[in-house]
Amino acid sequence: MPAVDPSTPLALTTGSYAGTWDIRGSTGATALNIGTTVFVRADGSSSCQKKNTGAFVVCTLTITDPATGAFTVADSISTAASSFNFLACTTSGTYNDPTSTPPTGSFVGGRR
Repeated sequence: MPAVDPSTPLALTTGSYAGTWDIRGSTGATALNIGTTVFVRADGSSSCQKKNTGAFVVCTLTITDPATGAFTVADSISTAASSFNFLACTTSGTYNDPTSTPPTGSFVGGRR
């Protein structure tokens, strides 16, 4: 087995962000049943579940820069953009959802 070189930087990939990510609006939305759960698979595919209804919806997650965790996620109604923090297992960013009040805003979240 080759020796580990500690000076080699960590190389993150799409699969580095696999897991269950819970996201919700960053203001006023503190209940556990508010927001969306994004299930990210190791191959980068995803599915989403609305926490208030439990309904699964088709969503598309695109990790635009695996090194920084930058991503966009969209379903048939809403979009969000942000980055996953690999080390802290957190995320925050902005969303646009014309069915919510307000229709645009910020969100926070974390990986379970």
